[in-house]
Amino acid sequence: MGERLVAYAREAYGWGDDVVVRAGSRGALGQVWRVEAGTASYALKELFGEPPAAALVEAELAFARRAAGAGVRLPRSHPDRHGRHLVRTPDGTWLRLYDWIDLRPVDLTAPATPARLGALLARLHRCAPPATTELDGTPPGSGGARSAPGGVTATPGGTEPGCEGVMPVRGVPAGEAGGEGSDPWYHRAPDPGAWEAAVTAGAAAGLGWPARLRERLADLPELCALTTAPDAGELIVCHRDLHPENVLSRPADPADPADPADPADPDDPGRPAAPDPADPDPVDPADPVGPLVVVDWDRLGPATPGRELARALFDWFCDPVPDLDAMRRMYEAYLAEGGPGRILRPADFTMLVASRLNFLLAQTRVATDPRAEPRHRAWAEREIDEALRILPAPRHLTAALPALTRG
Repeated sequence: MGERLVAYAREAYGWGDDVVVRAGSRGALGQVWRVEAGTASYALKELFGEPPAAALVEAELAFARRAAGAGVRLPRSHPDRHGRHLVRTPDGTWLRLYDWIDLRPVDLTAPATPARLGALLARLHRCAPPATTELDGTPPGSGGARSAPGGVTATPGGTEPGCEGVMPVRGVPAGEAGGEGSDPWYHRAPDPGAWEAAVTAGAAAGLGWPARLRERLADLPELCALTTAPDAGELIVCHRDLHPENVLSRPADPADPADPADPADPDDPGRPAAPDPADPDPVDPADPVGPLVVVDWDRLGPATPGRELARALFDWFCDPVPDLDAMRRMYEAYLAEGGPGRILRPADFTMLVASRLNFLLAQTRVATDPRAEPRHRAWAEREIDEALRILPAPRHLTAALPALTRG
């Protein structure tokens, strides 16, 4: 991060001169910087492309309070000195500020991991309100929430305590915009002709992935045939990006600011003063997995809970082939925790298939876009490699469905 941007952030957030900034992780939508400001540590997210709409930020903050009240750990969002949670810089980029929490990847081999993940997703779904429109104020399918680097466009209410009622949302009512209340990114696969164009562009640029992509094209008709639009009556607010880089574990530290909020204080989802005996995910120093923390809420919006669950099973336990036993244990824990989603038919893998294919195609366009910065093209190359490796084959879905629904 350049000195000019550091100086601007210091002024915007009221930090002193003793600010130290180091690069953290990055994702499709932004770069995270670790900021040490006096005794406080923050995660400053610099957003690529267009910022989220104010309505989406408002919805995210509201849902964060709900989720924290249901026992989900997440970093607290901080406003600037003027109360803004989204700050525009003189360079035209945008900033979000959160607590910095020392986190580590979840151990996928730990026996407790599938059950912990299933219980976490169930708590998120149980506290989620209905949401039949996108939360950013844009019409479904407008792509407003996913402007990728380089100018390429990529990308029943719960009854838990503190979760009653309906969170305010804005957007286009279900029944308009082609009758789809949620973003087609999550249920409509790319046009078949787009893949040949991607292969051709990648080959012309001398990149390494076009041959691998071409090998997978034979699977796409069968995969795409199972995708369907969701039932608007089943949509709830979902994270929509719960892969292993967005659910992490932390060292057992009861003073960590990711501990669940006090539901009695809706304006401050901070930590309770003492351990809460009702905490569904208590801190246990002997726990090999550790408390789970959910980060990166940029894609928050409507989804069918069963479809998000199906995608999460493959996000966590299919690299490159499904671990059906782990998937079943995660699914059983989700059901035991009262999760509302069910995986009953091939169409329940719609979100998995459509979002994986849309993301893969978006990254091929970034990788071959001469306008994109070299760092964004390099990141896209890495994402393409992973996306091709973990893209499920039809036989994987055929095997998963009976394994999850038996008994």
